[in-house]
Amino acid sequence: MRFSYLTSGFKVDPVNIPLALLPYFHLNDSFRKFLIKEKERSKDHFFGILKENGFNAKFVYGKESIIQEKVKTVSIGEKEAIILHFVTLDKVGHKHGPNSLEIKESLKSIDRSIKKIFDLLREDIDFIVIFGDHNMVQIDKSIDLWEKLGEVDAKLVVDYLVFLNSPMCRFWFKDRMIGEKIRKFLGSLNEYGKIITKEALIRWKIPVDKKYGDIIFCVKKGVDISPDFYHLSEIKGMHGYFYDAKTPLIIFHKNKKIEIEEEGRLRDIMPTILDLLSIKHEETDGRSLVINESR
Repeated sequence: MRFSYLTSGFKVDPVNIPLALLPYFHLNDSFRKFLIKEKERSKDHFFGILKENGFNAKFVYGKESIIQEKVKTVSIGEKEAIILHFVTLDKVGHKHGPNSLEIKESLKSIDRSIKKIFDLLREDIDFIVIFGDHNMVQIDKSIDLWEKLGEVDAKLVVDYLVFLNSPMCRFWFKDRMIGEKIRKFLGSLNEYGKIITKEALIRWKIPVDKKYGDIIFCVKKGVDISPDFYHLSEIKGMHGYFYDAKTPLIIFHKNKKIEIEEEGRLRDIMPTILDLLSIKHEETDGRSLVINESR
């Protein structure tokens, strides 16, 4: 099979879904609802919880220079919360890898930007929380799964569907016989990865539902599925692997010494921030990582 970037000019994400597969995929309904809740400041969304408790949440997104300029126009009050999202690091990590000179320079640039923002708003800021929503792994091996699927005695669309992401791929098949063929094929690729069991999905709180795939194949750490449906160029760094990934959590408080647990989950970030704001909220998947606050 030949891979073509058929959707790259139509401003869709993922950008590379082959035309034959395009009718079978659409925006995940839970993600669509999440975006609506975010926009509407729903009370079961982080911004909505802040609003419900009298806070005004401002979200600033972009490159370092853009964020710095936007922050200059932001007025800070007692009930203000500013969420900054620096976008550069993820793109640099994918393109050059986490061990590159480019990623080090990007980190330094973000450090300088955070310092400038802190210096600008120093008198009005009570505390700062810095974290990443995922890590980045250096790629040292790639597999062209799209080409290898040509070895399977089954026809794409007619017998099965596939969705190629960089760290994993999902399969839907017509019947059990086709499923066995695909399982056998994936079993021959144990050098690159393995099929994730239903038990593992449940343990990781990943939905077990046919709409997410009859089979999910996840590659090993440092392996990249290339080409895939998300990227147009060679990838040297990737995230989203099926294992424990670690990112730092930094908390600075102007007037208090904050003691937090050494390890937590990404879902613990929101309740931790709510705790620091003295907002009680029971309906969260995570828990606060704050152990102690002292003057």
